[in-house]
Amino acid sequence: TISNVFGTPTTRSSQIPTMSLEPSTLPSLRPSVLPTISTSPTVQDSTSPSTEPTKSFQPTISQKEPSVIPSSTPSFHPTLQISSLPSLIPSTSPAPSPNPTSTPTQSSIPSLQPSSSPTTVPSLQPSSPPTLSLSPTIKASLSPTLSTLPTTSPSAEPSYQPTPFHLQTLLVNSGIALKGGQEFTDPTSYQSKALLWLENHDGNGENLDVSTLTVSQLSQRYALGCLYYATYNVTNPYHTPSSPEGGWTHTANWLDVKHHECDRTYPWMGVICHRTSEIVVRLDLRQFYLTGTVPPELGLFTSLQSLDLYDNPIYNANYEWLLPLKSTLEYLYYGSTYFISEEEGSDGAIPMEIGQLTKLKQYEAHQTLYSGALEGTTFQNLQQMEYLSLGGNDFRQSTIPTEILTLPKLKYLYVEDANISSSQGMGYLNDMVVQGQTTATLVDHWVHLNPDMGGTLDEVDWSLFSSTLQGLNVGGCNLRSTIPTEIGLLEVVTHLWLDSNNLVGTIPSQIGQLTNLKVLNITFGEALEGSVPQEVCNLRTAHELQVFEMDCSVECNCCTNTCP
Repeated sequence: TISNVFGTPTTRSSQIPTMSLEPSTLPSLRPSVLPTISTSPTVQDSTSPSTEPTKSFQPTISQKEPSVIPSSTPSFHPTLQISSLPSLIPSTSPAPSPNPTSTPTQSSIPSLQPSSSPTTVPSLQPSSPPTLSLSPTIKASLSPTLSTLPTTSPSAEPSYQPTPFHLQTLLVNSGIALKGGQEFTDPTSYQSKALLWLENHDGNGENLDVSTLTVSQLSQRYALGCLYYATYNVTNPYHTPSSPEGGWTHTANWLDVKHHECDRTYPWMGVICHRTSEIVVRLDLRQFYLTGTVPPELGLFTSLQSLDLYDNPIYNANYEWLLPLKSTLEYLYYGSTYFISEEEGSDGAIPMEIGQLTKLKQYEAHQTLYSGALEGTTFQNLQQMEYLSLGGNDFRQSTIPTEILTLPKLKYLYVEDANISSSQGMGYLNDMVVQGQTTATLVDHWVHLNPDMGGTLDEVDWSLFSSTLQGLNVGGCNLRSTIPTEIGLLEVVTHLWLDSNNLVGTIPSQIGQLTNLKVLNITFGEALEGSVPQEVCNLRTAHELQVFEMDCSVECNCCTNTCP
């Protein structure tokens, strides 16, 4: 028996268990490849998109914007599917232009993704103080199928009825109030709104009694309230909600005063809890239309394993809230947001705090507002990293650091349209073989739309990637070379984009050895000549080559594109 937050005995444990749960199978590969990584699922979501999500907002930024503006969105944005993390299978190949015409589709990525700004909004508005009937009256159109798994339900018999004074004092004395109570002096602050919401948990009637919660459980519930009020219909330096009702697009069961956030019958959309406890381990808030600024109270989720904020017009410039999560966080996604890299004493684009998340396996910061050098010291301790997506930012002609290239578990690397260069041309790929190994771990790599890369295809030892590389996009990298015959060594490659470079010579017949190839694009080759060998055309009839686009300077009777 332990004491609850008000000193009253309760049987609910305050000890946070060591969690065996991991956020399901990993998202992988944008263009084409099915990863083999798997972890224990906890909950299942039945809704997963087959195509790249429609943006719920379009940034209109007049300042602090990267100097290199991505011309297209990335082909893959990872999302945690609640039971199994994604893989990607492209539906078609890029068109004859520097951008792929079509981006690979995701086969099993996230759970809940709105396609547009909400047409209806919850009755609850963050600007209005909550009342006892605070649960939203309008449910999101996508009903979650999250199966959160609590083991106990909150006690219905309060042993003590808290007063506002007692609750506020407890938040301060227990360290839950991060500013020592100063945040409550302003009744319009999101912290004050979260406090008032908690005060409505009075245990009367069917309401959940907050006095039965332990300190850790109260901290978690307060953090959820802060997250909601800080990001619901709030203006930030880069975005103003489109209407007074411009709140979240998914609010099912949020701020429900009757049920615990881990209640499996009334799950809070996007909140996933540990299988055998009432501890939040995953927040899947992708495309929820979160606005405002990331609240530092996110650091109160000290058992959080996965955080997905992808594609929300939310702002962030301070990353200290990540530090309390460094011993648990494994998956972090905040691409297509207004995250900026303003840190004193650092010219690096990626915040230094990221380098302290040593358990991180997947990190997605595609198309944020990052601008600065890509510094290797940020990545040197991220030895568990498997998936890294940094495209669509401005790295000011940085090279890809050795500390990234030599990460021992890295399989998926995306730095497309990121203003990077290379002192070795394409030869930097040879550095991706970890010492003591004879082959690289790289499965999929997109580096297209970086014209300062330069170099040749001959600089790569393709034998290092023969049994692993399944997708490669080097379109628009200003490569000046022939297509080497050694490219036929890529035994498992399924997607290959060589378009929009200064390629010369003929098409090697060895490409016909790539019997797993589904997409091949060699358009805009400038000085290619001759005709497509029959061995390559055989891939269209005898194997799986579905999309084959060739530069019009080469004669081809088996290609899928049409030349004038």
